[in-house]
Amino acid sequence: MVAGAATLAMRKRWSGKARKRTGQPATAPGKAPAPGFKSVYDEAGRPSWVGEIDGVEVRVRVLFSGTGSGGSQQNQYWRIVTYVGGGLQLPTDFSLGAEGVVPSSRDFQTGDAEFDGIVKVEGDPVEMTARLDVVTRGAIRRALMQDDFRVVNGEVTHTILNASLKSWDPKEQGWVQSVQGMVAFARALSGDTNDRLEANARGATTLALRRRSLEYLLAREGRSPRVQSLVQSLATEEDKGIGVAAAAVQVPDPAALRRLNSAIRTGTYADEIWRIAVRAVRHHQIEGCLEALTERLQEMEHLEEQDQVLLLEAMAEVGGREHVAALLPHTKGLFGNSAVKAAASVAVAQIQSRLGDPAAGRLTVVAPELDAGALSLPGEAGGMALVDESQADLEEA
Repeated sequence: MVAGAATLAMRKRWSGKARKRTGQPATAPGKAPAPGFKSVYDEAGRPSWVGEIDGVEVRVRVLFSGTGSGGSQQNQYWRIVTYVGGGLQLPTDFSLGAEGVVPSSRDFQTGDAEFDGIVKVEGDPVEMTARLDVVTRGAIRRALMQDDFRVVNGEVTHTILNASLKSWDPKEQGWVQSVQGMVAFARALSGDTNDRLEANARGATTLALRRRSLEYLLAREGRSPRVQSLVQSLATEEDKGIGVAAAAVQVPDPAALRRLNSAIRTGTYADEIWRIAVRAVRHHQIEGCLEALTERLQEMEHLEEQDQVLLLEAMAEVGGREHVAALLPHTKGLFGNSAVKAAASVAVAQIQSRLGDPAAGRLTVVAPELDAGALSLPGEAGGMALVDESQADLEEA
């Protein structure tokens, strides 16, 4: 019997029809993984066990994987996947597992070389920054070395491949102990993200993580009482990055504005303090830094591409009509970086959206992707508009 036919046969055996005839509750094949676990079936008739361990819901899904010879008989083998943490508020856009042979370009780097070398993490940078503190990173390293856990779709998972249900004894094989480790692992990753950002900002082991955590918390909560208290407690910090990030919520205080403007104007090539200041302007739409941003826009070619994008994103939030002429050249060019051109296009579009409908006779900026003509006039009586050259050619043909 081929694997597909075997699967179909097993599904029929476990189908709701049999349960309706007998009136008996369904039971999954093999032994229940722990006392109190109940068997359930999905719409395709596939069995799972559901129960609790250490107060956390645990699901064990049984998937048919094939048959094989064992002595004088054919054995059926299964893939047994355990899911933990569905109710612990783990982020659903966060994935974590053992580092592959070829690192992904999206692989988040924490700055912890030992952790980054064996763990691949992808997802929202805010969530990753908040959750991957030194204690959690240590727990993750130990878990991956021992049990090869994964975090996918808001749950911690562990897979046993090609298990024979006749010989799989969860108790003897330490399954319960493994799941207890998964529960602890899930709890280490769960919890309020903003609380963890605050804790990291106050006392993370590296300055880079402290700066980043403070920035993310400022971006999320703005001038909340928590943020105000945190900023006051960090006011005496000697690290300039902490002070510059904190200045964002002290605006319009003149001293805070001077600090941000100074960081933007004097920041050197690939300067993290400069980036913190520009991100603060972008997050908090600080118009008092517009003049400093404009000066850097004139020398944007000296910045790394990621910093060019960051500068353009900030201009999108605070720029005005007078900045469009400087932005337009960055939307074009055959050899220009696509991310830079896209950021410039968004900046132009956002500025125009803030300007509203133009008065009669006023020029408006055309979105760069429509680069038939860089400018257009409002369509009112007697108005004019530049013609798409390609369209004009078609009409003349």
